Amino acid sequence: MDDDNDDEVRANDMARLTQLLQDRGIEAPEEFQALQQRYVDGEADLDEVGAALDALCDEEEHAESTTGSS
Repeated sequence: MDDDNDDEVRANDMARLTQLLQDRGIEAPEEFQALQQRYVDGEADLDEVGAALDALCDEEEHAESTTGSS
């Protein structure tokens, strides 16, 4: 029941996620960043973040497939 610890864990999770995206060259749009903040604040759940992450990665893969060489 340590809400401060939960907040810290959620913040650390989102910081790692942001770093992973940056490592892959993916810049998260403002909407995704806002969702991450809502998750840290306890206003969104991990399922919402996961669904948004899936959509973001799908968009990135689509962009790569249309601009990459075959």
